[in-house]
Amino acid sequence: MTLAQENSGSAVLYYDRQQWHGWLNETDHALGESLSSALQQLDGITISAVILPLESLLVRSFRLPLPSPRLVDEAVLSQEIEDATGESSSQWWLTWQAARLDEDVAGLLLGMPASWQSELKQSKLARMAQPVAADAELRLTRWLDERGGRMAVMDADSTGVFFGFWHDGLCLGMRRLNSEGRTNEELCAEMLASLKAMGWSEQDPINGRLPPELQGLLVGEWHGEVVDSNRLPPRWQETLRACKPGEACVLGFRRGHWRASAQALWSGGRVHWRRSVLLACGVAALWLLSHGIQYVYFQHRLAGCQQEILEAFHAALPDEPVIDPLAQLRRKGSSSQAGMHGKRVLAALASLSRVYAEVQWNMKSFRFADGQFEIRGEIDSLDTLNTLQEKLQKTLERQVEIADTELSGGKVAFRMVWS
Repeated sequence: MTLAQENSGSAVLYYDRQQWHGWLNETDHALGESLSSALQQLDGITISAVILPLESLLVRSFRLPLPSPRLVDEAVLSQEIEDATGESSSQWWLTWQAARLDEDVAGLLLGMPASWQSELKQSKLARMAQPVAADAELRLTRWLDERGGRMAVMDADSTGVFFGFWHDGLCLGMRRLNSEGRTNEELCAEMLASLKAMGWSEQDPINGRLPPELQGLLVGEWHGEVVDSNRLPPRWQETLRACKPGEACVLGFRRGHWRASAQALWSGGRVHWRRSVLLACGVAALWLLSHGIQYVYFQHRLAGCQQEILEAFHAALPDEPVIDPLAQLRRKGSSSQAGMHGKRVLAALASLSRVYAEVQWNMKSFRFADGQFEIRGEIDSLDTLNTLQEKLQKTLERQVEIADTELSGGKVAFRMVWS
């Protein structure tokens, strides 16, 4: 009977440097020495997180003469590893944190064995595992002060101590020391020496949790908890308690094309791209609808302008049947003073029609009396009104004045006059 037949839910997969374990339904299951065997035994169970022991990882701090942390990439760090160790970086899957520090870019890189990364990436069980992280980061980041600054952090368990140094949220080093084979004095001295190598000084505060026999040997300002040594939990029990499945870590290994969301998109998980396509189609439909509404509106306004032309024609030639308003006004306008007025009205209407094709407005009235033209209407904004005035002056070749304006309901009501 497999674990999936006996259990339901999701499991946290972790490695204790001897064999892999699955933490499932508050029960620990030993899964063997190889990762492939552990994944086979978990077949049918979703892996929600993967925890790796710091001692099995590549851990290196770096400081590079670069102007920006954005210039730090895998190629730069791989070269740094090869220069420092003389070994190829291809056996490691890297993750890192970097930031400006003084005049350089500094930070910390972690590497997990590339073979582990490959097996986890190919496994459907671990497709959404988050975090995939070092146990040290899970344990130590719980004690960081949100105010930032320079701070050392220590977290003890029944078999040893995790410790590290942070500068304004930037991790500059992490390490694990086991208490077996060391006296408390030796353990404390080695921790302080390592912290000083990371950049810590005795003026910097220390936070976390230690037994009294270790805390009493520290130099520096202590801000953490003191817990009796016989009450300290086992290493992996406390690490599992610190792990929050679904929450990413700053130095987590799920990055690049191995991001949880990216892998779910292309490896048979929920097809999130369909949601994006539907959203794009919705946006396109809204765009077409808005343009359709504008087209209907402008057609309506054009019909209104044509009606206003007819009303102006009947006012000038009340006894004439309407056939071609503009041609009829031209003919009548050539024989009388009324015809002269008709020509001016005709020219003004023609100009208004040409300008309307470029700048739309809502015409309320058109009036010609005592040699002066007056139009009243509504338009979208003062800027558009100024544009309308300029277009009319250019088309009419006359000075057009904005006599009145009034803001109402998001529109600008106006009155324009010219002679």
